[in-house]
Amino acid sequence: FETFGSDLDSLDGLGNQAVHAGGWATNDYCKLIYINKDEKPEYVVQRTIESIFENKELDGYLFYAHNLGRFDSIFLIKGVHLMEDYEIDPIFKDNKVISMRIKNTKNNMKIRLFDSLNLINSDLATILTSFKCKIKKGKFPYRFINEERLFYCGEKPNIKYYEQHISESEYNLIPEDGWSVKDETLKYLESDVKGLLEFINKFSKHIFNEYSLNISSYRTLPALCLAI
Repeated sequence: FETFGSDLDSLDGLGNQAVHAGGWATNDYCKLIYINKDEKPEYVVQRTIESIFENKELDGYLFYAHNLGRFDSIFLIKGVHLMEDYEIDPIFKDNKVISMRIKNTKNNMKIRLFDSLNLINSDLATILTSFKCKIKKGKFPYRFINEERLFYCGEKPNIKYYEQHISESEYNLIPEDGWSVKDETLKYLESDVKGLLEFINKFSKHIFNEYSLNISSYRTLPALCLAI
């Protein structure tokens, strides 16, 4: 999920966070969802979940979210609880969610979610570089986004909004005009979900080839290390 500061008086993208975009990817699918005008943020969460369950062949799939326990799970639990015919079953350890199951009670289809941060405890940008992934973490001005700017299109945000996540030379490559919050959010989100997928595939194949173990059987790195 991508979020923005939901406080109406917060003009710097800070404050209580609300979802304005959601996305997921498998080897065969990639779905990105953006908030509609006058749509409640929890509906974005619900549409994201529903877009997975529209594909019956994904029944039983395991999805990874980076920092699931302290970020995505908050919005998932709140959003799914408001959905008819869906139930969510989170598993906690040390006061944070380490995995969860979401089930459609109408057709019994279900998926699982694990936290990839529990396998490799580092930020996604560093992970993608370390594993020599083709997809790199994008650059995004988090502090620029707030409720009033969700559909902004115009001059690119000042470099200060990127919070030192971008070099001056990288910033200068961004076109001066026609910068769209929606387009840039979805581009950034796509690099996140596809980058995480590439890393998970690489890590999974390495562990299986070296140790004949499936990482989907282990929620945390200590559990995987013990099995090795």
